[in-house]
Amino acid sequence: MDIHKPKAIHSWREFLKELGTIVLGILIALGLEQAVEARREHQLAAEAHEAILAEMQVDLDRVDYRMRQQACRPPPHRGPERVGRGLARGPRGAGRAQCRLPR
Repeated sequence: MDIHKPKAIHSWREFLKELGTIVLGILIALGLEQAVEARREHQLAAEAHEAILAEMQVDLDRVDYRMRQQACRPPPHRGPERVGRGLARGPRGAGRAQCRLPR
C-alpha cells in the first residue's frame, strides 16, 4: 500500500475541497448506518407483528372454546324479583337451541 505524505494546503479552495471530501464521507457512512438500522427495526417489527397475530389466534381459540362450553350450562341464579318478571314473559331462551355441542 502506498502512503502519501500530507501536503500543505495553500489556498481556501484546497481547504474547502478537503473538508467537503471528509464531510461527504461522514454523511455516506451515517446514511448507510441508518439504512442498516431501519432494516433491522423493520425485521423486528415484522417478528413482533407475527407473534402478536399468533397470540391473538390462541386467545380467539380459547374464547371460542369457552363460549361453546358455556352454551351447555344453565344460566346463573337470579334474584326472586327478576325470576318473577322472567316467568311473566315466558321461558328463558325460548326459540333458541338448548345446548350446542363443541365442534
